[in-house]
Amino acid sequence: MAHIRPFRAWRYNPEKITDINRKFSPLFDVVSPEQLEKLYATPNNSIHLSVPRSDEEALGKLSEWKEKGIILQDALPAIYIYYQEFSVFGDSKRYVRKGFVSMIQVDDDSGEKDSDIVLHEDTISSSVAERCRHLEKTLLNTAPTHGLYEDPEFELEKVMDRYMRDPLYEYVDYQGVINKLAIVQDRNDIEVFQSLLRTQKVYLADGHHRLASSVAVRRKAREATRNLPPDSFLNYHLMYLTNLFADDLRILPIHRVLTLAEKTYNP
Repeated sequence: MAHIRPFRAWRYNPEKITDINRKFSPLFDVVSPEQLEKLYATPNNSIHLSVPRSDEEALGKLSEWKEKGIILQDALPAIYIYYQEFSVFGDSKRYVRKGFVSMIQVDDDSGEKDSDIVLHEDTISSSVAERCRHLEKTLLNTAPTHGLYEDPEFELEKVMDRYMRDPLYEYVDYQGVINKLAIVQDRNDIEVFQSLLRTQKVYLADGHHRLASSVAVRRKAREATRNLPPDSFLNYHLMYLTNLFADDLRILPIHRVLTLAEKTYNP
């Protein structure tokens, strides 16, 4: 069954970064070339770690930001509550996706049949290799994957809503989505999350290449050392988890353009 644990995140130092709304960036697979260049020009933007021009640059920025105190690591392990309030085109209703970010245990069988994490798509080896290089160079998870758990009684929402009464961050992104983050460091509350997840599997909604890279890097480290400590960072993977039973989980159709040879087209 799925095993999650809290972790000590690296966050911007509020004494040095006062314009935090300008430090967020989209996921690497949705950011446009125009956005990318604009974000590269923004000092200390998170894009320099998540979608760097090179992995060496990411490592350099990470070391620099730590040394200068631009980012600080939380003193206590935590689970990070993350809400997104959004609207869907053609629908006036506002939805709120409620979830949390934690580390989830991976092993050599993660993603395989009967494993704790259930996949639904294949991966491209070159893309996995690219994410492996980034992870090996920085030893940093910069973009959590998205997993789904089952909580029909909404027990975790009760805990999350309580913490979200006083969010640490709240900002509106370029798509009009309201993003909120809160921190759970209380051990008893963390155990509520852990006890529910350890009774079930997690369904991976997004991030198959990132998960595959975590599994591959872990396997490589185990082969090199032959004895990876149980609490090693490489035994875990960063994941954003949301409730499969939530009404605000939206599944939308996608659009694909197919190019057909004229001779084979028969209307």
